Amino acid sequence: MAVDELETSVSGLNDRIAGFAATAEEKALIAILEQLHFSETHSAGAGGELEIKEQMEAFQASAIRIHRQDQQRYLLLGDFLATGFERSLFEVCAQVATTSGDLSRVDLEDTRWRELRRRGGAFLTRSFRQGLLDRQGGVRGPKIAPRVLYQVRWRQLAGLPGDVGLSVVERKTYYDVLAAFGERSAVDRRLWAVDQLRRLDPRYDAGLARAVVLYEANMRQRARAELRRLLANGRQDSVIDSFERALSERR
Repeated sequence: MAVDELETSVSGLNDRIAGFAATAEEKALIAILEQLHFSETHSAGAGGELEIKEQMEAFQASAIRIHRQDQQRYLLLGDFLATGFERSLFEVCAQVATTSGDLSRVDLEDTRWRELRRRGGAFLTRSFRQGLLDRQGGVRGPKIAPRVLYQVRWRQLAGLPGDVGLSVVERKTYYDVLAAFGERSAVDRRLWAVDQLRRLDPRYDAGLARAVVLYEANMRQRARAELRRLLANGRQDSVIDSFERALSERR
């Protein structure tokens, strides 16, 4: 993604949240969310799972009520919280990078990570597991990806589509991350993301992306069909050659 696109996205988000101040009801919702984040990183066993489930239900009930009153205000609150989370995440990543640490070994019980835990819960470990963050604290993909995923989750928790109200750059980032880093078994969701990217950017190599998603899901026959379609359309380059060899080796 072009640097100017990212800068425009950041600037646009800052403009949206400038001067934002949470109401008493919104602060109560934030408190529930922070307690949920605490439980995600502290609770264990069946009792912990029940606690998380109850807190999630309490948050969703409040979130749905607020967004039905004023959906734009609910989205703005999520954008505001997303920037705080992003700042905490990058502070942790920067510290890991400068101390030659290993992000996979970050202990969220450590007081140094308290702010990140409060703002993002188990996001750090989930992002590392999915491959979005590397061991040195770098982001694989657009730098704004962690913040965008926070915004998406905020929307989904209230029963809204994850991409509602996002800017074009934010939507492209969401679809790109979903296609590249989504669970390999979630084929339909990843292919949906590929289709969304193609609609936003006609230059996007959707055919190859679909083939890769199918290949990673161990759906070799469908991956080969996508590859044959590319070849039939005259596509031939080093990327296609490498992919064709990989498919041949997995027969």
